[in-house]
Order: sequence, then C-alpha cells, then structure tokens
Amino acid sequence: MAMMKKVVATTIVCKAMNPFLTRDLLRKQDGKVVPIEGADKVRISDVLLELHDQDRKFGLHVIDNIMETTYALSEKAGYVAALSRQELREGEYATIKEFARFLRGGALQL
Repeated sequence: MAMMKKVVATTIVCKAMNPFLTRDLLRKQDGKVVPIEGADKVRISDVLLELHDQDRKFGLHVIDNIMETTYALSEKAGYVAALSRQELREGEYATIKEFARFLRGGALQL
C-alpha cells in the first residue's frame, strides 16, 4: 500500500481548514485547487482551540465538520483517514504541516 502523498494530505487539510481561517490557504492552478505557497506553515492550534470552545458554548459542531470534510476528501483521494477528535479539540496540531503529517501517517489506501 502506498502512503498518502504529502501534497495530497496538505491539500486535504487546507480544504478542511480554509473556511475557518482569516486567510485563504488555496488557489487555482491549471484548473485545480492547490495550497498556496507556505500554507503548510500556517498556525492552526489557536484556531482549533477557539473552534472547540465555540462548539462547547453554542453546539456548532465545527470540529466534527473539519473531521467529516477530511474523511470525505481522503476517501475521494483513495484513502481512509484515521483522526482523533481529541487532538483537534486540544489544538495538538500547531500548523497545517503537522495536521497533514498526522493525516498521512494514519491514512490507509483503499
């Protein structure tokens, strides 16, 4: 089985996180959606903590949305993702790169 490519994992994470950040992580290139230069360095831990706080206060289920989007995009790319809600809730991933690295390490090819 092949490991998920770094660019695939980074693109999936950027697509899942983009709606919740104040800057775009994505751009169009040759008709495809790809991460912007430096997207992997964007810090997300504080955003994840804030989203979890919003989920608790208002029942928004944003962390669940991020996970569901990541699962769906991983499946579309030919993988099954293994993620931890707890790690997302606790802001364990400091950057897009760390989230993508975790996704790559736990994804199984279909």
